[in-house]
Amino acid sequence: RRASFDAGMNDFVAKPVQVEALENALRRFSRSVRRGSAAPPPPSWALPQELSALASSGEAPVVDDLLSLFLATASQHVAGIRAAAGSGAPDVVRKRAHSLKGSAAQIGAARLAELSRQIEQQATAGPLQADLPVFREIENEFSNVTRAIQSRLDRSKKT
Repeated sequence: RRASFDAGMNDFVAKPVQVEALENALRRFSRSVRRGSAAPPPPSWALPQELSALASSGEAPVVDDLLSLFLATASQHVAGIRAAAGSGAPDVVRKRAHSLKGSAAQIGAARLAELSRQIEQQATAGPLQADLPVFREIENEFSNVTRAIQSRLDRSKKT
């Protein structure tokens, strides 16, 4: 415990974790964030519990195939969203954003799913300008997700 505090940890929740103790720790953390200490940004991607359990049960190749398929199809959607916006095709933007939203949510890319939802919603209202900041954001987030997933796939190949 002392080594953890020396390394910068300033609080803990003892096991077995009790909901009330966790809530209290989160409240303390939330107050410290509001006072100005910066919280780390959320990760771009985290494997959902269901897929993690599947991978742990000996089905890691299936999970890896799913992640590889996501990367291939999502890259087409990300590129297609910007291209469709540039050509004034809001229905195509909306459909691609909708597809990306669902697949990103399924594999644990929550921020990518949220950005896709925002684009889908905006496209429902009509044509979008291809230079909107949200398009750069979704491209950057997709790059972050791609790096995180590729790192997992590379580690899987080594084991």
